[in-house]
Amino acid sequence: MLYGLLEKVNKIKEFNTASAHCDVPCGVYDPVPMQIAAMTVARMTDTILDNDAHEEKDHGGKRGADYQNTITRMVTEKERSAEHVKHEVRIIWGDFYKADQFKKFPQLHD
Repeated sequence: MLYGLLEKVNKIKEFNTASAHCDVPCGVYDPVPMQIAAMTVARMTDTILDNDAHEEKDHGGKRGADYQNTITRMVTEKERSAEHVKHEVRIIWGDFYKADQFKKFPQLHD
């Protein structure tokens, strides 16, 4: 539907052609943001588990509002960071790894 609409508009006022390339095959990719996000996921997981253990020991398992707010913030950050990692992995996987790499390195998916 959208494509048909754009074709009609293009007949009235022709669009200029644009071309682009992805950044990964050119070698322009910085894995640091993904690494930081992955470390955040690991740290938040550890902190949530530690916080839970302390809350159980110190307060007999009763979960106060402060505890619930803290855990909610940590889980939210952990999930946000995990989504960032998945996004970055998809970029690498979709843009960089092509049929040639899979032929040369058949174990690449592993």
